[in-house]
Amino acid sequence: MDYRGLQRLWRGAVRDRRDEVIALDAAFKGGPGILQIAGTGSNTIGRAPDGQRESAGGWSSHLGDEGSGYWIGLHSVRRALHAYDAEQPNRILEKVGEAWGTPDLEDLVNVGDGTPDRILPRWRRSSMLWPRRAIPSRSTSFAGLQGPR
Repeated sequence: MDYRGLQRLWRGAVRDRRDEVIALDAAFKGGPGILQIAGTGSNTIGRAPDGQRESAGGWSSHLGDEGSGYWIGLHSVRRALHAYDAEQPNRILEKVGEAWGTPDLEDLVNVGDGTPDRILPRWRRSSMLWPRRAIPSRSTSFAGLQGPR
């Protein structure tokens, strides 16, 4: 059903609002404030005292959700693969392999490369439970993770 169909069904005003606007309204009761969202996606939105809104981020996992759960999961695997190439020990690939049910690195890469939209968001729920224990040295830590420039 499209927007006009909803208006006919409800016989009244129907507002088409993005979820971050609804969250901003709920957090600040329609008043001024700034809200940072960092979950599956990421976004920042603010409203000035005059009611004008500005936002940044929220452009999807492929185009720009830096700091989101998806982004953290994706870049964790990328960093772990780079560490593997440099023969730096880490347990991230082992843990991801367990979570994805892949018996070896080749299968892990095939699964991750073939279905990242389906697997990484699900995996990120548990990923925050083990990063500090899984990475033994600062050279492979999350401190160096950065989004695209």
